[in-house]
Amino acid sequence: FCASVYTIVSRRLRAKYEALTLTTIQFTFATLFFLPFTVHEWLNGIAPRFSPEILIAVLFLTLFATLFAFFLYNYALGAMEASKAAAFINLIPLVTVLVAWAYLGERLSGFQVLGGLTILGGVTLATVRSQGKRAVESTQIHFEPAKTRFLT
Repeated sequence: FCASVYTIVSRRLRAKYEALTLTTIQFTFATLFFLPFTVHEWLNGIAPRFSPEILIAVLFLTLFATLFAFFLYNYALGAMEASKAAAFINLIPLVTVLVAWAYLGERLSGFQVLGGLTILGGVTLATVRSQGKRAVESTQIHFEPAKTRFLT
């Protein structure tokens, strides 16, 4: 439900704003939303331990898996139907895992591979089905009955 609302609202906002502006607005609000929770944890002694590896991982997740992914999604909302763009948002976790494997040396588990294949299958089915449906609809001829007035 929340993803549907997010897509509908983002689609409407995308009609008013460029993708980069919309992404900036979204992440500003997200930061403001989560900031009190972060401050609360830090004030109660639950502060993360920052090491170079952790900072690189957080930077990677922030830039690529989050900002760049949602920028592309917002861009897609202006270039294609919302239903099609929504199917592609499912690729975000797959791309995240693959880039973490390729660049950070993370190991892939069998479940991650199975999950990735499931995501690819779902996105493929959603896009092929919508393309096929549109092709059939475009070749159909629609006849409307003539409007006549009968004397009563």
